[in-house]
Amino acid sequence: MRKLTICETPIDRFTIVTKAEPHPAEGKAAEFIKRIIEASCGVALPVSSEGGEHNIYVGTREAHPDVKFDGFRTTTDDGSLYLDGNIPRGTLYAAYDFAEKYLSYRCFTHDTERIVTEGESEVPTGLDKIDNPVFGIRRSDFGGYKGHPECCTHRRLNVHREPIAEEFGGSPYWSLCHTMGSCFCLPEKYYKEHPEYYTLWEGERLPTRGSPTGYNGQLCLTNPDVLRIVTEEVLRMLRDNPHMKIADVSHADNQRYCTCERCAAVDAEEESHAGTMIRFVNA
Repeated sequence: MRKLTICETPIDRFTIVTKAEPHPAEGKAAEFIKRIIEASCGVALPVSSEGGEHNIYVGTREAHPDVKFDGFRTTTDDGSLYLDGNIPRGTLYAAYDFAEKYLSYRCFTHDTERIVTEGESEVPTGLDKIDNPVFGIRRSDFGGYKGHPECCTHRRLNVHREPIAEEFGGSPYWSLCHTMGSCFCLPEKYYKEHPEYYTLWEGERLPTRGSPTGYNGQLCLTNPDVLRIVTEEVLRMLRDNPHMKIADVSHADNQRYCTCERCAAVDAEEESHAGTMIRFVNA
């Protein structure tokens, strides 16, 4: 099996240490480290909130001020290894980075990984490495990632077509696009009693999704109730997801903009159908 030492101490003398109540991503990081060390080195390390003489600390202390967004810091001190993200997603990245650098681990796809059981490596005393992301938002539209959030996280992607669960680090970006058709002022809740909240198109009010005609529309962006509802929903979403940095407010995926008298007047004044949208998001 692979020989791994940390600060000149054999890996079998270590304990993986987490907070008493770790964030789901920190728990996943500890679980991952335990699994890969056991597979590569043949050593089943205990996981505890109380350490021993030599420990691998996973997300147990505040990150250095120089660690930004979902970056991380890897350090060795007093015979122990520390993996600390600025946020829990960063701690998960630190665990992946440790396995890649010192155990030659690789995740290629959701069902294909490389675990090396030969050779040896040493995590040196005095290690102090900070790894910060170059881009805050990292996403891919590759369909093969759908349904495989852990694979996305191994790629250091923090946005995908579907929400990334908290155990895999969550996402700073709520939804991807077309949120007026998928997230805000949903027709299932409002269309029956308030068709005026939606597109007037060729004399009919079309909901943003699920139209009985088969043709979906947009929101009526000059309706004050629509503005109030969407604003409340955006603010609620931000309160419920404090780690998220961006709220996407964007058109449904079609070209049936509202042609009611008020919307038509704004678009005419602005000389663009973007007029109603830009006024709406800045209201």
